[in-house]
Formats: sequence, structure tokens, C-alpha cells
Amino acid sequence: MVHRHLAHDRRFQQVDEEDDAEQFLADGDPLEELTRTTELQALQQAVLRLPEKYREAIVLCDLQELSYESAASVIGCAVGTVRSRLHRGRGILIAKLQARCAV
Repeated sequence: MVHRHLAHDRRFQQVDEEDDAEQFLADGDPLEELTRTTELQALQQAVLRLPEKYREAIVLCDLQELSYESAASVIGCAVGTVRSRLHRGRGILIAKLQARCAV
């Protein structure tokens, strides 16, 4: 109950316009933030649309930053297979993202 009361009061704290107003201003260009968000969503959708074998390799190596050896162990394949799946998967991603930009 006390926690709820304190949380409620915190929403209505007065701001000293000269000293504290700057903390509420955006730390960047809103258009740049929107563009970045849109690009990240497009990348996420492109990764999700990859065939599973390529998506696995990209998620493990590029997003989770596992070594090729660790990814191969997780997937249950040879290191060379991980390397080839990464190469092919990255190529597919590039093509999907370029096609999106061309529209």
C-alpha cells in the first residue's frame, strides 16, 4: 500500500524548469530514432522469414555471438556447415533487405 502511494506521488513531482527540464528532453533526433526502429523491425522480420537452418546459424553466431564451434555443437552439425549456412543466410538477408529498400 505504501509502495502504491509513493509510486502515485512520484508521477506528480514538480519539475524545476531551469535545473531539471533538460532531463526530459529527447536525447536524439526523433526521426532518426523512428528510422532506426523501423530498420530494426525490418531486419527482425527478415530473420524470422529465413529458412530454419539459416536462421539458426545467424541467431546463434551473429545475435548471440557464439563461436562457430559452439553453434555447431548446439545445432548438431559440422563447423563447416555452420559457416556455409551463415554465408548463405547472410546473402538471403541482404537480398531481402535490399528488395525492401527498392520498394
